[in-house]
This record gives sequence, C-alpha cells and structure tokens, in this order.
Amino acid sequence: MTERKNLFYVLSLLGFIISFILILKTNGETFRSFFYYGHDYFMDFFNHIWYVRDRAHVYDSSIYASFPPLAYVLYYFLGKFIPASAIEGPGNRAVRDNLFGLNLYVAYTAVLVVALVFMVQYFLREKKRQEQCLLLFIILLSAPFIGLYERGNSAFIVLLLLFGFTALKDSKEAWKREAAILLLAVAAGLKLYPAVFGLLYLQERRWKEAARLTVYGLFLVFFPFIFFGGFGKIPVLLYNFKAISNEIVLGDLRSATYATVFIGQKMGMSLPFLLAAGRVVSVLFFLLSCGCVLLQKALWKKMVLLSGIMIFFPVWSGSYTLIYLTLPLVLFLGEKKEEVTGFDILYQVFFACVFTILLWNTEWLQEFFNSDFSYSLRAVGSWGLVLTVMAETFSEGAVAGIGSKGTVQGR
Repeated sequence: MTERKNLFYVLSLLGFIISFILILKTNGETFRSFFYYGHDYFMDFFNHIWYVRDRAHVYDSSIYASFPPLAYVLYYFLGKFIPASAIEGPGNRAVRDNLFGLNLYVAYTAVLVVALVFMVQYFLREKKRQEQCLLLFIILLSAPFIGLYERGNSAFIVLLLLFGFTALKDSKEAWKREAAILLLAVAAGLKLYPAVFGLLYLQERRWKEAARLTVYGLFLVFFPFIFFGGFGKIPVLLYNFKAISNEIVLGDLRSATYATVFIGQKMGMSLPFLLAAGRVVSVLFFLLSCGCVLLQKALWKKMVLLSGIMIFFPVWSGSYTLIYLTLPLVLFLGEKKEEVTGFDILYQVFFACVFTILLWNTEWLQEFFNSDFSYSLRAVGSWGLVLTVMAETFSEGAVAGIGSKGTVQGR
C-alpha cells in the first residue's frame, strides 16, 4: 500500500467502523436520517422508464422528465424488460413494485458495479490486489454509492464513461483516442455537464479532437429528439430544467447556489437576494474552475475541478453526484509520488470525508447544516477538495510567475 496514502484508508475505515457500531446499537434506526426519500427508492431509475412509455410526450409527462433525449433512448429499451401485464395498479411506482422491475434494477446495477470494478483495477493495475480490493470495498459501500443505489440515477453510467474516456484519451492508437471522444460525447448526451471535460482537449491544444467532440456531442444531444416528439420539445425540456431548479431551496452545501443561501441565511440575509447572489456565485465558480483546469498540470487535480463543476454548478445537485469524485480519487491513489506535502495530507482527509459512511448525527449539527451530518461531512470534504485544488493552482501559478520575472530580470 502506498505509504503516503495510508491516512485516507485509516480515516475512511474509521467512519465505517463507527457506523457499524451505531447500526448494531440502534437496530438500524440510525439509517433513517440517511434514507430520507421515504417510499421513493429506486425512482430515478423507474420514473424515467414510466415517463418514456409515451415517447412523443415524455417531456410533457412531468417536470422531472428532465434528461436529454439520449438518456430516454436507454430508458425506453430498459422498459421493454418489464411486461405491461406485470404492472399492477396506476402510477409510476407500479413499474417498480413487481418482480420484473426489481430484477431489472438488480441486474442493471450489478452490471455497472462489475464495470466499475474493472475500471478501478485497470487504473490501479500496478498496485497490490489487497489495496485494489480495499479501495473497492470503500468506494462501493461509501455513502455516495449507497445513496446512488437508493436513487438508481444514471450518474453511474456517466461515471463509467468518464473512466473510459480518461483511459483512452492519450492512447497511442488512433481508434482508441477516437473512442475516447465518443465516450465523452455520449456522457454529455446523457447529462450535459460532462461536456466540460472537453476543456482537456483545449488545454492541450488538440483542436481537431475538440472540434470532433463538439460535433459528436451536438449530434447526440439534439438528434434523439426526433424519437421523443421532435425538436419542438426542446422548450419543454428547458422549462422542466428551470422548474426543478426553482422548486427546492434547502440552503445546505450541495451546490454553489445553495451554499450561498446557506451562508447568507446564517448572516440573516433575505432569500430572494441570496438566490440572485447564488446564481452569480455559481457562474463565478464555473469560470474559476475552468480557468484552474487550463492552468493545472496534474491530471487528478484537473479531474477534481471538472467533477466539482458537475457537482456544484447545477442549482440542484443530488447527494449521489459526489460519486464523480471517484475518478480523481483513483488517479490520486495511483499517482507515483514519494514526497509527502501538507497538501497531500489535506487531500487524504477530504477524500476520506467523501468516501466513507459516518452515520453519527446530532440535532444541533443537523440544524446548523440544514441536513444530516453524514451528508454535510461529504459536502465539506468535496468543497475542501475543490477549493484546495483551486488555491494550490493559483499559488503554483503565482510562484511560476515570480520565477519567470526573476529570470527575465536576471538577463
């Protein structure tokens, strides 16, 4: 096991041990604050199968039908595995509450888990099998992934596509580099936000690949509309996006906008002002992150920044989106670097805050963070990663700038 990364494993496992003791002590009651969706479990999967049963009116069925059409191509075919005769009773939950639906979800999740295991082992192929297995245990049972299983969101597919993109992007073989572009385009076609990973091509001045990515991405985002009511449904989808963004205001740390509301409410500011300010902060966060990506040299740090955009830039961001930090975590642990710095220790602590499950909670902490402490700990760790990478990027740039001025003056 890499000596300088031991702190991550120790802290992460400590969270698991504490949670295990609390689960036994409370007969599972401590899990109640974690699973706060009630009877809506797995419905990020089954809702969209329900919405797409009428292809032409998928975006009219609910404001929550808010995925790009490529995602509904997937859900349309998945829905074929649930016979209409097996759905008893009205409503979207009837799609879930039958043997065919539950078996489909279990098989779907199992396939994605196996794919993630393969990806992690590929990136850590130089590590010992014991470390690979330990990390997979931590990842797959961490709070972000437990929350992901409960929701059934397609973010899991996007994560796998980003792993594949990263593995192939710099290959010596042309067809693999082209496959990387296609994988990223598909990810953007499913969730839109992965398009920001195209900054990696711009940073490396790979203009032709960036252009092809743009063409593939635009095609995959817009062409599938012909199967779901035509291009006239684009305004409906945009309306759904806006409706969801305006519907829920928690004032916790799950996005840049919500974090602004959270901080402002502690200072007694009005909600309308904070929402407007939050949108400005969100745009500034996006621009700063993009700028840092263009300046940063370490791949795993660029992935932290890009993942941070996908997590914190949207107004509404589900707790499961923290799974996007799996990619930079694996790259961080696979990095060959013997020198231990203060930043390395900080990064291990922040990664451990995200990739553990700490079910300890108290009333005052829940009131302070406006959410259960388990999620707040993950959010603090995620923000810590992103902001620390930003700070380090700016400090490295400042040092490089001073060094270059000194060289010029010396001449």
